[in-house]
Amino acid sequence: MNETPVVPVSRGGVSLRSGLNQAGMAKTRFVLRFVVSVTMTLYIIFLVPIYILAGLLLAHAETCQGRLFAMAVILGCPAPVMFWIASYLRRKRGILTVALASGMTAVLLLGIDYYLTPEGLPMKGAEVRSCFTGTTAYQRSSMANLVPEMDQLVLASYVIPTMDRLMDERNTMELRAQILAVYGEMRCSPKFECLGSVLNQTYQDLFLRHAAVGHFYEYIPDAPASRRLPVVIFLHGSLGNFRGYLWVWKRLADEYGFAIVAPTFGAGNWDESGGGDAIEQVRRYCSLHPQMDASRIYLAGLSNGGRGVCIGARRAPNAYRGLIFISPVLEPEELLTAPFVSAWKDKPILLLHGTADNRIPVDYIKEAEQSIRRLGIPLESQFYEGQTHFLFFTIRDQVCGRIGNWLRNN
Repeated sequence: MNETPVVPVSRGGVSLRSGLNQAGMAKTRFVLRFVVSVTMTLYIIFLVPIYILAGLLLAHAETCQGRLFAMAVILGCPAPVMFWIASYLRRKRGILTVALASGMTAVLLLGIDYYLTPEGLPMKGAEVRSCFTGTTAYQRSSMANLVPEMDQLVLASYVIPTMDRLMDERNTMELRAQILAVYGEMRCSPKFECLGSVLNQTYQDLFLRHAAVGHFYEYIPDAPASRRLPVVIFLHGSLGNFRGYLWVWKRLADEYGFAIVAPTFGAGNWDESGGGDAIEQVRRYCSLHPQMDASRIYLAGLSNGGRGVCIGARRAPNAYRGLIFISPVLEPEELLTAPFVSAWKDKPILLLHGTADNRIPVDYIKEAEQSIRRLGIPLESQFYEGQTHFLFFTIRDQVCGRIGNWLRNN
């Protein structure tokens, strides 16, 4: 019987195979270390502006919640870097302990922060609501709510001037003072505070170019159930739908008996796709609401919201009783078309602007004003001497009083 001879494997063959395996493993380890090193280098570069913003937030936050979030970022972000450095050290126990403690403390602070975040639900029987329809939803865990809206806007008042040449020292100081005043008052109102913020929709629009349609704030003052209230649809300006806007409108609503509905459209670029739909959605909502008077719907816009007013008025000219422009971006080509002029011959328009507005020059507004008047449209205007682009906040009592009287007479 023939047997297959067993060929002994030489030690040299084993050594060669083992050497090849070790070389392959060494190459794999090198590639992994290289990828991790590049990733961590990019992470550290990205971390620099985040740390600067967190430091500014910690220094200037007005709320405990804002400071908690800043501390969580400052403590938690370096943890991955420390773990990475530890991989190169022989004695790594100390740095691993620090990294672990830092990360766990950050998680704990974020947990407390989340606990303090509003649930986004209106209080029972409250006059004010935050309404989500379509694909929109309240994002309690978003940074827009982990950092209170007040602190976000204060932080923006320090950051935006570095990117916007029109935000000079006067504008910056004025805006910051009014943010503190308006939100300081609003913090005393649990009905407003429990609504949370929708500035996450602004960030989605700014960074992902996605402006969702569906959210709006609503304020309906106390009134007899049988009485239908006139309503102002308010379109926000650039950088989003701040609750502070609704707080300013609340005074007018309470004193003059008007409902306020304020739709959200990302960063306020109403002329982009979806802007007209957002306006139409709330207009239809108001026209069907049992407490709102469909024959007295007014469309108002602040700053870039002026574009939205032009678009909404052109799209449904017979649906609105009047238009209100506050420090507006005006689109004469939208207003001066034949269909618009025909529809608005007998309807009132109110225009409010500051003479010291360096963002939308008063000469530009006055030129548009004259063009509208020449066509026979009844336009009332008021120019506030020395007031800047932020007059809706800085002289809010005067502005609301002027709007309230105009609404009452029209």
